[in-house]
Amino acid sequence: LLGCCEVIVSLWCAPTLSVQAAVCAAIANIARDEENLAVISDHGVVPLLGGLAPTTDLLLRRHLADAIAQCCTWGANRTAFGAAGTVQPLVNYLRCSDPA
Repeated sequence: LLGCCEVIVSLWCAPTLSVQAAVCAAIANIARDEENLAVISDHGVVPLLGGLAPTTDLLLRRHLADAIAQCCTWGANRTAFGAAGTVQPLVNYLRCSDPA
């Protein structure tokens, strides 16, 4: 998993929203396993996800919301997302009409 984390972080900075959405989808899947979630949490996934919260791209928002939901099940991640100001952008997404 550690090698995977390095690849995901390197893709995180991709200039295209579709790649960022794919990274969020991968994180959501990785985080479904508690041990993996612990590892990615220790590697600072919360600030990375929180930084994407203001996006208006629906595909990215969809996968980001899933990744954040999965990551909130570990330790203090919920509190960290709240402190990072991630909640209001998520509420805005939940209020929008996403055709998916």
